[in-house]
Amino acid sequence: MNENPGYLLLDVRSKGEYEDTSSFGLNIGRFKNATNISVQELGGRLNELKNYKDQPVFVYCSHSQRSRRASKMLADSGFAKVFNINSGFSYTHQLPATSIECLLAKTELNTGYNILSPQDLFIKLNTNGKDLFLLDIRPDSIYNGTSGSEKMNVYGTIKGSIHIDRNDLEANVGKIPHNKEIIVICIW
Repeated sequence: MNENPGYLLLDVRSKGEYEDTSSFGLNIGRFKNATNISVQELGGRLNELKNYKDQPVFVYCSHSQRSRRASKMLADSGFAKVFNINSGFSYTHQLPATSIECLLAKTELNTGYNILSPQDLFIKLNTNGKDLFLLDIRPDSIYNGTSGSEKMNVYGTIKGSIHIDRNDLEANVGKIPHNKEIIVICIW
């Protein structure tokens, strides 16, 4: 994006996903200054984007399926510089550690919580670990390393974390302190 000034960031997810109010759990934020037009509405709203026909347009969604359809629609409609953000916004956790800080600086959430990079977590653990409550909400089998997936079993645990399976979280909310910073650990 730094190499393509005058760009448009086009978020083609639903309004609920974009605003972090979705009921199906992918409240993962958005790029700052992104324009949201869902892929279902894009065909009827192409005129709103006419000023970007010759400008770079970066298109993204959650998993890169809708953004591919939207990117093709834009290219077929005469947009000259369309970039599909491959893998989508939900795969940003797979970025190299060196890219996490850049990503966090360019994203925003409307959820009431923040997302930490692995480096930020380790800095917090080393500087004020006693003021943190590490809550591991992964399923019991993954936490215990006994799931049917070898890939999931190798993640291990973070020393000092407390495990409450996410399915049991509501029943155990009283075990979570109110006087500490809570860091939730999961795999999603």
